[in-house]
Amino acid sequence: MLELYKNIRELRLNCGLSQNELAKKVGYKDRSSIAKVEAGVVDIPQSQIKAFADALGVTPGELMGWDEELSNKASLSASIYNDEDSSFIKKYHQLTPDNKDFINNMVDKLLSTQ
Repeated sequence: MLELYKNIRELRLNCGLSQNELAKKVGYKDRSSIAKVEAGVVDIPQSQIKAFADALGVTPGELMGWDEELSNKASLSASIYNDEDSSFIKKYHQLTPDNKDFINNMVDKLLSTQ
């Protein structure tokens, strides 16, 4: 389980989210709950794992450290994305699922006209 708490912190930082922002996304009252989770002081109920994964833009398996893909994401983003790309990705991760769908559709439309 220690990997889960470490992954939450790493992903939150990669997404550019504060503890307060993540707390709001997963339905916690304030940052102190997230600080306790990241420190491994409190366990996350199974029902909250999907909420954390959704808020951080990963699958529950990636969040839990079961998928190798998660460990590759940080190194991948550091190696192929410039600062502008990374900034856009961080902003994208903060969007609601509906807004992500909207952006994805817009990008698809733009690409089809090039």
